[in-house]
Amino acid sequence: RTLLAHSVFGDYPIAIGSGCAMRELPHAIRASGATQIIIVSDTNVAALHGEAMQSALAHALGRPYTLQTITIEAGEAGKNEKTLFDIMRAFTDLNATRHNSLVVALGGGVVTDIVGLAANLYHRGLPTIFVPTTLIGQADAAIGGKTAVDLFGIMNLIGTFYPPKQILIDPSYLKTLSKRELHAGLAEVFKYALIGSRPMWDTLALK
Repeated sequence: RTLLAHSVFGDYPIAIGSGCAMRELPHAIRASGATQIIIVSDTNVAALHGEAMQSALAHALGRPYTLQTITIEAGEAGKNEKTLFDIMRAFTDLNATRHNSLVVALGGGVVTDIVGLAANLYHRGLPTIFVPTTLIGQADAAIGGKTAVDLFGIMNLIGTFYPPKQILIDPSYLKTLSKRELHAGLAEVFKYALIGSRPMWDTLALK
């Protein structure tokens, strides 16, 4: 299923479905015109899903595409200005350009937040695709174009609105989450249902 998200900066598609990430990502990459693909994930996600994504993309794309990876510290503690500049330094080392490079953010809300901000600031904007791997990322953090880092002990103090070119929401990634992380994401879903959707609330309340 594909939805269209509306933004003052432009509309972008959100594809939802089991296995959609690896089905749709090669098509999205080809459509972007970029030939340098930079996958950014954290240490936890890279260990679980990084190799599989790289292998699948390499097989699907072939030449002339090149795949590069950047791995950041996992968790909220790494969502800071140091990590932000480390990512942009890595972009520089990889000679990334907004005309030839595409950034794939593979991870939870911390990854999509900080990668989105780094991509927005670097050369006035590298195109991005988000592949959120947590329930809270799929239900909230990756959607809406919000980007940010924590600063001076304040969460999300510095950020921008910079929507991705596409979001690929693949529920199969949720199989690797702990119950605690799933419950945190479900709490966000319940909040949205309570605020804005009586039918959704009624459905969830029966579960």
